[in-house]
This record gives sequence, C-alpha cells and structure tokens, in this order.
Amino acid sequence: MLTQTIEAGQRAGVVKGNDLKRVTVDTTVMEKNIAHPTDARLYETARRKLVRLAREAGIALRQNYNRLGPRLAGQVGRYAHARQFKRMRKALRRLKGWSVGIVMALIGNPDRWYLCLDRTNWKIGKSDVNVLVLAVV
Repeated sequence: MLTQTIEAGQRAGVVKGNDLKRVTVDTTVMEKNIAHPTDARLYETARRKLVRLAREAGIALRQNYNRLGPRLAGQVGRYAHARQFKRMRKALRRLKGWSVGIVMALIGNPDRWYLCLDRTNWKIGKSDVNVLVLAVV
C-alpha cells in the first residue's frame, strides 16, 4: 500500500526521486478488546442457533431458555473470576444440558440416541481455533 502511494505521488509529480532517499514511517498499534471463546459462550451460541433453526423449521419447543441462557453464560465467567469452580462447572453442565435438550426436540425421541458433545482447541500458526462439535448416532 505504501508502494502504491509513492508511485501515485511520482506520477502526479508531487514526489521526486531525491525525496525517496530517506523515508520516515510512523505506525501506531491499538489494543483490541478480544473476546476469547469459552465453553459457556460456545454452548450459548449453539443453543441460540438451535432455537433459531427450530423456529425456522416450525418446530415448537417446550422451552428455549432465551432469557436464562445468556444470563447463565455471563454468570459462568463471574464464577471463574471469583474462583468458584464448583458453581462454574454446575452452570456449564446446565448450559450443555439445555443445548442437548433442544437437539433432542429437533431430531425427535427414538428409543436410543447416543450424543457426544466435545470442545476442541487447535493451535494453527499463531491463532487458536475453538470448535464445539455435537455428534448424534
């Protein structure tokens, strides 16, 4: 981008060859408020998307946890910050159970289904990739 700017200046006659012998470049780095994916946030996103899929498919859910889900997902972070890990794990189990309940309502309730819910963290280069996978067998 800097090269194109210099070339445009040369074409316009504003920048001459002697001006390019010494170039000063100034950069600024701004901190960003990055929200890292957590189990609670992934469960809440999965629940919200499953409820939307059910609504689009015309499936009436007995309960969708639209009020309780976001509140409990936020509470998990507070429990972790206060080092109340037992309460945090209990809240995560509730979030996971709500997501699985909505999946069961979407796929029906045959005699026997096996559900596997897994959260995986991959390190690809310098970035982390978090994936929440639900398998139904």
